[in-house]
Amino acid sequence: MPNDYKGMVHDGEVIYLQPSNLDNIDSAVFEWVDESLNLSCETHEGFQKTPVVWVSAERAFQVKNNKELRDRDGALIFPIITVARTGYTKDRAKKGAVYAPIPAVPDYRGGSIKITHEINQEKTANFANADAYKQGSIRQINFVLPKERKKVVKKHVSVPIPVYIDVTYEIAIKTQFQTQMNQLVTPFVTNTGGLNYFPLRRNGHFYEVFIQQEYSSEDNVGTLNEEERTYQTKVQLKVLAYLIGDGTNQAQPINVVRENPVEIRITRENANLGEKPELYDLFRKYRELGE
Repeated sequence: MPNDYKGMVHDGEVIYLQPSNLDNIDSAVFEWVDESLNLSCETHEGFQKTPVVWVSAERAFQVKNNKELRDRDGALIFPIITVARTGYTKDRAKKGAVYAPIPAVPDYRGGSIKITHEINQEKTANFANADAYKQGSIRQINFVLPKERKKVVKKHVSVPIPVYIDVTYEIAIKTQFQTQMNQLVTPFVTNTGGLNYFPLRRNGHFYEVFIQQEYSSEDNVGTLNEEERTYQTKVQLKVLAYLIGDGTNQAQPINVVRENPVEIRITRENANLGEKPELYDLFRKYRELGE
């Protein structure tokens, strides 16, 4: 498997899955609006890309970090697109692909479901060399045929069971002119064709997004007040996603690596069992003869 396998991390031996958390889902939605759609419209300075902002409560940080989004009075410069997560639900009726209550392995590592495995070449070769050496006259290394090679050591990677949730987002498009609004809202309607569905992929995870059929529009044109003229359209998204692990509060590792046993050996410990060694009587008689 190549090291740049999309969505995975490869340490030279085994493939690891990247975590699926709320941050990954939020980033996937934001990148779809900002990079995939890459919306632009006509402005006073020409045809330019419309800035996309993630709405958060840290307004003071946003004012200092993104000064180009506001004028001298601190008001937002239109057009602008904002993205915000409005909530999420855990619906038992939507269980996803893995819905059985698979318990984690009761040890300090945990892990519920296996996602991949890889042969440990070094350990498997050691067992093959040992078996070839035991075949008498055959002294060739790795002589054991693949069909006769039963001692194969594999690395198994398991992760916690995914928990499926529905996440809702609100995309607000704010402009000063109707022409700008028409240019920005049209791709949301036409991008998915005749459906309101499209997939999202990020860090090897797959999410399903449904654009809600209603586009709510607001404006202050009819009031004829002296305030600045604005148009606003809200687009609602519903994302079918899943979470794996407890994030930063995960006590156990997300990727659990185990190896399968290929040979079981039970050694005899006479001293631990309180038994006499097999040569005990012989040593005792030899001492008596010496005396």
